[in-house]
Amino acid sequence: VAIENEPQFVELIRSARNTQSLVVALFWADWHDPCKIVLPIFAQLAKENPSTIFVTVDAENVGDVTEQMPVEAVPTVLMFFDGKQVAKVDDPTPMAISSAIEQKNSRNFCRVSSLAQFSRQQTFGSHSIKPQCVLCAPGQQRS
Repeated sequence: VAIENEPQFVELIRSARNTQSLVVALFWADWHDPCKIVLPIFAQLAKENPSTIFVTVDAENVGDVTEQMPVEAVPTVLMFFDGKQVAKVDDPTPMAISSAIEQKNSRNFCRVSSLAQFSRQQTFGSHSIKPQCVLCAPGQQRS
């Protein structure tokens, strides 16, 4: 699914929360060669993980979403579960993304995240998405 605007992104996160689905969002740019390499790999991972929601966000064309996320460079993968950001994978490789997806069941996301601790709340219009970090032990959260 290609995210085209902020309301679509907010609704996706909300509906995924209701179904307890993991959302894997790839922030990318069409002019950046590493992003062009990651896109087909991302599509293959989506086929291999049908219970996970995979979305792409063109970092420049959907800047209102990108600017509110901790995306410093592209490609970057952010993962959301239960309405919260649970992981960030900079310079995503298939192994890093797959490992993060596999850790969904244990809720232990930070081992694959290069930025494990999040302190600010993401706000989209009147909706909030609270970042979450599970620091090396399932069930322990940092807010």
